[in-house]
Amino acid sequence: MEVGQSQVTLHEDASSNFISNINMLTEIAKENIKLDDMIKEEHYKDYQFDIITQIDLASIPINSNGQIIDKQASQKQSLMQVNVRMKEILLSNYLRATDKTNSYCTKYGFDDSDGTEGSSEDNMPTIPKDNMIRQNQAMNTSSYHLLSEIYQLREENKALNQQLKVLQITPETMQDDKKVKCYTGLPNFATLMTVYRYLIPDDTLHRNCTIDAFQRFMLIMLKLRLNLTTEDLAYRFGSTATTISKAFSVSLDMFYIKLKPFIIWPSRQQRSLTMPTEFKRYFGCKITVIIDCFELFIEKPSNLLAKAKTWSSYKMHNTVKYLIGVTPQGTISFISQGWGGRVSDKYITENCGILDKLLPGDIILADQGFKISESVGAKGAIALTSGSIKNSRQLSAFDIERTRKIAHIRIHVERIIGLMRLKYRILQSTLPLAYFCTPTKVPIVDKLVTVCCALINLCPSIVPNN
Repeated sequence: MEVGQSQVTLHEDASSNFISNINMLTEIAKENIKLDDMIKEEHYKDYQFDIITQIDLASIPINSNGQIIDKQASQKQSLMQVNVRMKEILLSNYLRATDKTNSYCTKYGFDDSDGTEGSSEDNMPTIPKDNMIRQNQAMNTSSYHLLSEIYQLREENKALNQQLKVLQITPETMQDDKKVKCYTGLPNFATLMTVYRYLIPDDTLHRNCTIDAFQRFMLIMLKLRLNLTTEDLAYRFGSTATTISKAFSVSLDMFYIKLKPFIIWPSRQQRSLTMPTEFKRYFGCKITVIIDCFELFIEKPSNLLAKAKTWSSYKMHNTVKYLIGVTPQGTISFISQGWGGRVSDKYITENCGILDKLLPGDIILADQGFKISESVGAKGAIALTSGSIKNSRQLSAFDIERTRKIAHIRIHVERIIGLMRLKYRILQSTLPLAYFCTPTKVPIVDKLVTVCCALINLCPSIVPNN
């Protein structure tokens, strides 16, 4: 439902044409009334005769596209011919009544006699008053019908312009918070405009682009939020698929570079000051991060080695796997690069760089599939998982309580992963292999996941503070 800049300009021009047409026909209607009075009262000297018509009614655009409709054009042409003929007869009578020579009538073609020439009053034709009155009344009636028709068309044009503005994607049409949530996933319009001004401070790099800066910003948001196709986005923004594809690639790089710093690993002091009460009650203030892995479906590669490395026995599909770290406050503090679905959670944890951020005494919460106690212990930190007690014949009361606490707290990372998938539907789809074939060091799929994580951090946290 997108429209381009040229279509908006066309509707504005058509609207101005309607206003000009109404003013013009109003003047003609007033002139016709005056002519009618002059015919009845024979006050010819009070009229300033001008038989050279300045406006051609047949050329008036009366539809929303500024084109002529043949039926109305013929009616307007007939109306103008009657008007000119009335002026001719009035001027002919005026010249004869004031003893002007017949040469004026012959010169201007106003001689209504039977072909004889002369200046005597006997040869002067009489004015058909009844016919002229009927013609003038018919002309007035036609004028009023045309005015009514143009008024209706003007109202229809206003309604269409209003509908057009609603369908456009502009800052003015995105001021509704519900609409912002629907199309971007951000909480409100104020957040939307803050992110937009931060990401696109100026438009000097895209002067030749057919879509403006706000549309390029919304292009990325709509792609992430609704996973629209390139053709759909091209129709929405009134552009071509090639232009949309290029704009998406350039804008995504800008999103990735500027939003990646919003994925912050907080200091121990910052975590302690904002630690939720539930975490403090169970583990104090030493909980650093809750980690988990999630997988995204991808198309089946044709290369056998790539097919084997991306095959996930857990999902029974070719996938790309990411490790995500969430703070106790509910913000995403770490996101790894993409790995093949065959890689184990332990291998990703030991090689993605998250262990380098740990300090002695930090506590990591993880699922039982993460066999990382030794790797985390080498950094002087502690990994709390439920896997260390699964082989026990009978759980002690302490182990049962600790497992319950870990499971109760660990659920937050799964909630955030579920929220990210739900909010940005591109993560629910099967990603094309083109997202992995890129000349840059960072594949498109990694940029998409990083941007989605950063946008989640700009939304209210799902973890209660108290």
